[in-house]
Amino acid sequence: MLSPKLGFFFEAVGRYAKFGNFEVVTGTMAGSGGSPESTEGKLYIYSDDIGTTEISGFTIVETGDPVDPELYEPKIDLSGFSLQIGIRSRL
Repeated sequence: MLSPKLGFFFEAVGRYAKFGNFEVVTGTMAGSGGSPESTEGKLYIYSDDIGTTEISGFTIVETGDPVDPELYEPKIDLSGFSLQIGIRSRL
């Protein structure tokens, strides 16, 4: 407290959240013409070029290692750290 109506604060926040590939995932695809189909396997990321645009997406490989060398396992890292410094004023 600098005074009864003015204060200074400092805050530090961190998190550690790292994930590897999931062992088994289930994907369900439903169309307008029939019942939904489920696929179970391992999750991979792919990249593809459509004209001049490159897109990335997820795909599920049902058994074994993928045949396509362009597929790779996702690594998800939501870890981070933040600092906040400020002045609080009460009227």
